[in-house]
Amino acid sequence: MIRNSSVRVLSTLCILAVLLAACASVPTTSTPATVPPTTIPPTMAPPATVTPLPQPTTPPPSPTPLVPWGGGLQLISKSNAGGLKEVAQLKGIFGPDGIQWAWPPDTSPLLAVQTWPGEKLARQVEAWALYDLGTLKPTVEISVTHTPVRNLNYGIAISPDGRNVAVSGRFEAFKLYDASGKLLRAYQGHTSRTRYVTFSPDGKWLASTSEDGTLRLWETTSGQVVRVIKSQNKRGFAQAFFSPDSKQLAALGDNVLYIRSAHDGTLLHERPSQAAAFSPDGKRLASVFADGVSVEMLDVADWHVLFSMKGHTRSQGENAIGVVGLSFSPDGQLLASAGYDDKTVRLWDTASGQAIFTLQRDEAVEAVAFSPDGKLLATLETAIDANGESIASPESGFRFWGVR
Repeated sequence: MIRNSSVRVLSTLCILAVLLAACASVPTTSTPATVPPTTIPPTMAPPATVTPLPQPTTPPPSPTPLVPWGGGLQLISKSNAGGLKEVAQLKGIFGPDGIQWAWPPDTSPLLAVQTWPGEKLARQVEAWALYDLGTLKPTVEISVTHTPVRNLNYGIAISPDGRNVAVSGRFEAFKLYDASGKLLRAYQGHTSRTRYVTFSPDGKWLASTSEDGTLRLWETTSGQVVRVIKSQNKRGFAQAFFSPDSKQLAALGDNVLYIRSAHDGTLLHERPSQAAAFSPDGKRLASVFADGVSVEMLDVADWHVLFSMKGHTRSQGENAIGVVGLSFSPDGQLLASAGYDDKTVRLWDTASGQAIFTLQRDEAVEAVAFSPDGKLLATLETAIDANGESIASPESGFRFWGVR
């Protein structure tokens, strides 16, 4: 009897021991079991703790153009224009149809230029380059040899976003390249040599002039011609440019300015002129008068003359040229004019027509342009011979002016 009771007690104690051991192996929330990290499979690793960053209350500012030559330039204004100084130059560049530059929002400004291959190759090699104005060095240089030899005096233009370059040579078609120098397409349609090309400010259109006496409007992306305008004079059109809103297309030919609707080609205005420019808001037009030296300011609403700006001079004789280029500052308060014969750049107050500053140069000034940020004034200067004709020279090229 005692033996059976002892057996029952021992059995009960064994069962209790097993249960206690089992309970000891189960972790509790208060005292978790310690497990070496290396024994946990990757899929069972505890998630990392992420603390969200505070969100900005306003969007971050968009990138601004890189300012060439170390910055420190002030906005050129009526009050400081007398302090203009040369801040950089690109010499040895000849004949690029004005100042063709673009200021993309996230890169340095770009300048498209015709380069000079040398006297022996000038009639055989099509040469152009794209310069980074932050470094004053070319990002791409293109040289194309043509056979048979042809006169390759041509024009060049860069799209507003800096992605494309249009080159017009002494051939019927003109070409479109990307910023790396890759040929994208040729625009076929002119029946004689192409003179000049220009992009619309919105980048949707290209305008070209030719010795065939026509002005053609092209769709940039497709390369299709959408309008052909025939010149009313024997010499045809020399240059063309758009209004700031891309709705008006102006063309110069035989010292006459024609302004048409870019939409349907309707002639809106015609006047004697050898150079002209729209104000940034498109409400005014600066135009060189028939005498070649007076600059008139017109109200685009009805084309009446607001005032005339006088100060430039020209040489005597049939080769006299006078004022050849105009450019408004981005805020519209200043107008710059380029004098070919008198070798000057003049700045004018666009509200009153008063002269503010005259920059005397040693070479003929072929073109002038304000930068989009208003801190630079660029001039294109070229040497001239005894007959007043521009010639290739190591001193020809671009100068950049600013106020520090």
